Amino acid sequence: MDSNKIIGIPFLDKSKAYILTICFFLIFFISCDISIISTASTGMMSEIGGEQYYSLLLSLKNTTYAVTGLLCGKLIEKLGRRNIMALGLLIQIVTNFTTGISSSIGPMLVSRTVFGVGGGLTNVAVMIVISEMFGSKAGYGYMITLLGYGFGNVGGPLLAGYLIENYSWRWGFWLLMAIAVIAFILLLLACPNYHIREETSAMDAKGMVLFSISLCMIVTVLSFGGAYLPWNSPVTAIMIIMAISVLVMFIQHEKKLDQVIALLPISMLHSRLLISCAVGQFTMSLNSTCLYSYLPYYMQEAMGATPTQAGVSTSIISFLTTAVGAILLIVMVRSQQHLKFAVFTVIGEAVALTLIYVFLSPTLSFALLYTLIIFYGLTQSVESYAFTMTAQMGLTTSKIAVGTAIIQFVRNFTGTAATAISTPIINSGASISIGLKNVFLFAAIATIAGAIIFVVCIPSTKKIRD
Repeated sequence: MDSNKIIGIPFLDKSKAYILTICFFLIFFISCDISIISTASTGMMSEIGGEQYYSLLLSLKNTTYAVTGLLCGKLIEKLGRRNIMALGLLIQIVTNFTTGISSSIGPMLVSRTVFGVGGGLTNVAVMIVISEMFGSKAGYGYMITLLGYGFGNVGGPLLAGYLIENYSWRWGFWLLMAIAVIAFILLLLACPNYHIREETSAMDAKGMVLFSISLCMIVTVLSFGGAYLPWNSPVTAIMIIMAISVLVMFIQHEKKLDQVIALLPISMLHSRLLISCAVGQFTMSLNSTCLYSYLPYYMQEAMGATPTQAGVSTSIISFLTTAVGAILLIVMVRSQQHLKFAVFTVIGEAVALTLIYVFLSPTLSFALLYTLIIFYGLTQSVESYAFTMTAQMGLTTSKIAVGTAIIQFVRNFTGTAATAISTPIINSGASISIGLKNVFLFAAIATIAGAIIFVVCIPSTKKIRD
């Protein structure tokens, strides 16, 4: 039987080792790219110009990353698992090359925006495939993505720091491109292309268009409002009204549509479990985005750190997330107590972010800062997996792909929201360093609020399983 026509996943056991290896490289590639951008931020923006557009560069990439991630929940049934991952990886290969040859801010913005399309497809497809291969034991499979993130987040900053100080930040993207080409070949040769359901041939094209437009308009408002356009200007008001109007149109369209076809099944949003996990994931990912994106920048700008010293900060988080997270994932899968780990994550990160904001200053020693970062890394170890697997506990097999895509969309869109909102916060400071510290205050407050909402609203484990 043609692999494109196979319904079900038992045959994946034969290819599990190959698929997991490919998943590792796919996540490693995404993670390394993000780390290199963060660590190389000062040198990269100084060379190509347009330092004021750094947050916009992150916002554009994160927007397309989030949008295509949610679309992946439906497209993956249309095109098949392997084809979606291959398409996403091919886009990333091309845009990493164009990023490396960018000589001005314009081409760089375009390259990073398109890169997000590939990253969104690849990331969500990997999470869906692993969930389908392992079922209730998906945590064991997710360990491979944890390793991918860990090696990428540890190696990326160190590689970028070395290349900046000895060669050029451009080589970081070109080296990643070479690795991705190898992964692309392995993907085509070893991974079968399969579908879970045949009846999803119809696509919610109108919903995709409305959703994409509404999200892009919201991000535009967040990115330019207060930073480049006054909040009380007529242009800003028109943009806000249009964004809300298109979003309402999207929601009304999804309500009327067959929920099997709908891009965002409204019926699933009635789930208290799914909404609570989405809120928890949003606020936790917001603080990690702020740290990964702006802590190396702050260290170089306010503390006089070298790119390598700044890169060590995120490498510490990544190392702990990988080492401790692998142990906690095993414990979480064996105990099936995903909810307890999610609660641990939200409370721990709220405390850690508060401490980092309180103690962070230009005179803070690197030793003390790294100590605070170690504490944060320990609390963040199983963040995304805890929320994703908690949500999956209350979903049927047919809804896991869409539910996983929703949680991953929230996780990815958080990066867009965090960087977009951070732009006016940074610009409001008397200096860049003061503005950057204000970003950490914003992240700490949001994390505390999210932790409270999650703990109060999440159903008990017994109710989830019932």
